[in-house]
Amino acid sequence: MHRKHLIVAILASAALLAAVACDSAIGSSFRETERLERSFALEPGGTVAVKNTNGSVQVTASDGDGVVLRATKSARRKDDLDRITIAIDTSPDRLEIETEIPRGARGSVSYDLAVPRGARVEAASVNGSVRILGTAAGTRARTVNGALTISEIAGNLTARTVNGSLRVEWASVAGSTKNTLQTVNGSLKVWLPGDTTGDFEAKTVNGSIRTDLPLEIRKGRWGRRPSINDRIGDGGPTFALSTVNGSISILKN
Repeated sequence: MHRKHLIVAILASAALLAAVACDSAIGSSFRETERLERSFALEPGGTVAVKNTNGSVQVTASDGDGVVLRATKSARRKDDLDRITIAIDTSPDRLEIETEIPRGARGSVSYDLAVPRGARVEAASVNGSVRILGTAAGTRARTVNGALTISEIAGNLTARTVNGSLRVEWASVAGSTKNTLQTVNGSLKVWLPGDTTGDFEAKTVNGSIRTDLPLEIRKGRWGRRPSINDRIGDGGPTFALSTVNGSISILKN
């Protein structure tokens, strides 16, 4: 398949709707900024993948049939700002966006994307939060240092963070979906429709488990390492939830 690779440097002189400004926010260490806005076509059922290094990622599903990308680069100095690039690789059924910060440059990029509701989404950041709203065709989200917040979703979900909390709210749960949620240092909290059925596994090492759903919580030795391994109804969708240092809550919407 033919693929067109674009390296977007987002220089002030480039015709990319970029603008350089000074951020006057008190306490901000990144005072130089540039902004980019672009639109892309995407075939129905296509994939949008964004990979960030430093900075937040926000993805919102919409009723449109294309992708709107808004990105803001920030850095302490103009020369660092100019060295930070965004790589964009696009084809009819896949859009890939990746931050490239060279060694020695200090800065960040924040992303705000609107994607078709039926698109598959892969969103990641190393240092920064990830927020996803309204996706329905399959979602993957991960970060190392930052929180994951995923709302009003449907379809398969895989969400992982190392240092941060994880919050997920399902709008609906289909009978064949597989859902895996993991964090190491942070709490895990999910909201599900009250009529949800499925197979549930949940475990934590240092923390508690509570639930509004008819699930049995097994207590470990000395009250530690509680877990769930239970089914509601005839099963169907699967939920695997785990954390090491943090509590788990499984609640009704």
